[in-house]
Amino acid sequence: MKHFYFRKLEVMILTQNNLSGNLPVEIGNCQTLYSVRIGNNNVEGNIPKSVENLSSLVYFEANHNYLYGELVSKFSLCSNLLFFNLVSNGFTGKIPPEFGQLMNLQVLMLSGNRLFGDIPESILQCKNLSMLDLSNNRFNGTIPNEICNIFQLQNLLLGQNSIRGVIPHEFGRCRKLRELQLGSNHLNGTIPSQIGYKYNLEIALNLSYNHLHGPLPPQLAIGVEIGQRLSGQARLLKRPARLIKLSSLDVSNSHLSGIIPDVHNRMSSLIHVNLSNNQLCGPLPQFGSFQKNPSSYLGNQGLCGKPLNTTCEDHPDDYEPTKDQYHHDIVYETIVTIFVACFAGFIALTVFLVIIRDWKEQVENDAAIEGDGTNNKSFIISGRVFVNNLREAVDLGFVETDLYGHDYNVVPEQDNYRALKDECRNLPFSGRATRDTRCLKVRELYLRTGKVLAPHASVTRDVGL
Repeated sequence: MKHFYFRKLEVMILTQNNLSGNLPVEIGNCQTLYSVRIGNNNVEGNIPKSVENLSSLVYFEANHNYLYGELVSKFSLCSNLLFFNLVSNGFTGKIPPEFGQLMNLQVLMLSGNRLFGDIPESILQCKNLSMLDLSNNRFNGTIPNEICNIFQLQNLLLGQNSIRGVIPHEFGRCRKLRELQLGSNHLNGTIPSQIGYKYNLEIALNLSYNHLHGPLPPQLAIGVEIGQRLSGQARLLKRPARLIKLSSLDVSNSHLSGIIPDVHNRMSSLIHVNLSNNQLCGPLPQFGSFQKNPSSYLGNQGLCGKPLNTTCEDHPDDYEPTKDQYHHDIVYETIVTIFVACFAGFIALTVFLVIIRDWKEQVENDAAIEGDGTNNKSFIISGRVFVNNLREAVDLGFVETDLYGHDYNVVPEQDNYRALKDECRNLPFSGRATRDTRCLKVRELYLRTGKVLAPHASVTRDVGL
């Protein structure tokens, strides 16, 4: 593949010819070339940047070769490109954002490479894209919620990557979606019920090998009874789901739970089903594909009925196939979360109110002591008076006794006001409540006697007697 002198060459088909070597730079000289098909060969190396000169290029297929390097952003200049296939090569790096300029692109197939990073939002600008195949790469971002802005999207293949996050419920807006492959990723959360209303989803729905939990949505089949509230009363209405054309359903190797809804009996087009290695329970639907292969249910200890060897009579009645059982796990998790949040909030509020109460009491006590310090009356400071001096102190007027039986010392205001304040604050009682109670008695006695009184303390204090 060294000589390209065919300036009027329009179509080049060289598939499955065991060709080797590099794709020559001279390919850019074939400006009338609109179809290149060199798949299933041994072509290696980088794609030359001279492809930017192929302004007429419509179809480029180089799958199953040994091409490598980064994807050439110059392909964005091929504005007429409709089909682009580089499956099973050795390309690395990220998808160039310039690919979003390919407004006529209908098929983009890049599976089986070593591409990584997020699914670029620029791809969402390719409004005519009907197939997007990024499977078997190393993409590690999330699925864009705007994925269905690609109105013509029919086949979305993102399996065998490291994509994380939840399955967007916006898939309900992909009206033309026929195939959804999301298996072998790191997706979590529940299966959105919106997927069940995709009438055209007929090729495959593959959600296997993820971290999904919760029940199988009954919306994945036809004839689902959905509770709706009308005129203040709950009524069950028939709202048919639309997966009546689905051929293959694979939700194996996750953490799904609950029973298999009986409504799956009406999926008449279903050929392949795999529910293995989950936590499903209850009887298997006695219908078509559900009866063909017992291995499709392995790893679900609670399942019973044909084609399994266990009958439902052998299982304890630990499940009730009620209409709201499908939502049991989600409701339980929600209740637990709300309870924990409320309990934590109650504890925090209690601690806050206790702190505010103590702070207010401290401020009121300080204000009471400082306010009473403006009186020109004698202070009575508590102090320990020895028994043999008590009577003499009373006779001299230095000691008074209140109604509670406490002894008090009388001292001049100008010298002992600060001592009174400190004495009341630092009384060595057993707790703040006891100290505050004693200090409040000072004010009560003041109102009764006209003197500032401080209760007797447990330490001897020299007050100038």
